[in-house]
Amino acid sequence: MPDVVVLYASISGRTRKVVEELVKEFSPLSAVGYDLRDGFVDIEKSKLVVFGSPTYGVGECHHLWEKHFARFTELEFDWSSQPVAVFALGDVKHHPKSFARAIVQLRDSVRQLNAELVGEVPVDETYNQVSCKPLLTDGKFPGLVLDQVKQRRLGSQRIQKWVIQLRHELETIDASDTNG
Repeated sequence: MPDVVVLYASISGRTRKVVEELVKEFSPLSAVGYDLRDGFVDIEKSKLVVFGSPTYGVGECHHLWEKHFARFTELEFDWSSQPVAVFALGDVKHHPKSFARAIVQLRDSVRQLNAELVGEVPVDETYNQVSCKPLLTDGKFPGLVLDQVKQRRLGSQRIQKWVIQLRHELETIDASDTNG
């Protein structure tokens, strides 16, 4: 089983491309991306699970997430010991009111599973502050927020920085498990 499992849904292919980049950045950890259309995957032995989705409508995740979250709750699995990170894509220029709001739905689902949410990202000046405000808690996104339409040039930097952060958080979790 891989160290990192990235579960995602994608229609246009942008989310899939982000997942491919995430998987590559996690090296030397073994990481694998799974499209929800391809079915369910065993995640129980992973060090980290990442949920990702584009944003549709007025801020919803891809429709496949609803079905899979229901399946996650049916697992005989203690989510409370599972670190989970989330990311969402959006288009701030054409959809400023719903920009990347899928991340809120992903975060709420992680909380419902009682999993450990990791990978919060502080907002910086490169984001549209007005569009991002509904996504923030204490000045942070619940995970990685990307605009692969109008801010594609910033995407790779944000992905690299986030993966470094996630690796550090996993090391901290591993150290506390070893010492605790």
